[in-house]
Amino acid sequence: MFPRIRTRRQGYFYEDEYKGANPGDLFAVTSCSDCFGSSSAKPLPSEKEIRDQVRRDAKKKELEQKAKEREERQKRREAAKASLLRRRNEEKPIPLSSAEASWDNRE
Repeated sequence: MFPRIRTRRQGYFYEDEYKGANPGDLFAVTSCSDCFGSSSAKPLPSEKEIRDQVRRDAKKKELEQKAKEREERQKRREAAKASLLRRRNEEKPIPLSSAEASWDNRE
């Protein structure tokens, strides 16, 4: 095991972890694969990248919700139109009085 190194600002370093004021905090000292295992191929995202990703995910979710609501409104409008057309087709024509009929037949 490597000897532990103490610094005032950072705490104790062991092989691949950092023991600071909060024991739950882990901090990689170096990316030296001989000392601390292999380094990850992809760098860790920064706080800004994480916030941007969260913002993009929220915007995507909001747009999906709006699209879903738009489709529901369209379905309701189509159902209302179909209902109105059915009612119009089911209505019986109103018979015309003889005076109205003679007026319409006048040419």
